[in-house]
Amino acid sequence: MASGNIDPSLLAGLNAPLPAEVQRRIKALKNLEDKQAEIDAEFRKELQALEKKFHDKAQTLYDQRAKIVSGDVEPTDAECEREDSDYEVRKSLSCTTL
Repeated sequence: MASGNIDPSLLAGLNAPLPAEVQRRIKALKNLEDKQAEIDAEFRKELQALEKKFHDKAQTLYDQRAKIVSGDVEPTDAECEREDSDYEVRKSLSCTTL
């Protein structure tokens, strides 16, 4: 048989209906797939709400940062208080010793 030619005996069974037990399995699998799609939709909806909640919380900080960076607002003394972590101290020391 040349390449590209398909043995007609292989195609003969393609038009025959699937056995009833296989059709039942397929329907059950499709039902499970539908339920999974519902769960995925619920997940996406809740994730979107959670993202919005935290975006809204952070937006105030973003606005404050923009004002400080642009110089529109000077930070208060309390906003400037900070204990440097060990990493930050080591990093600043290594930068000043160069």
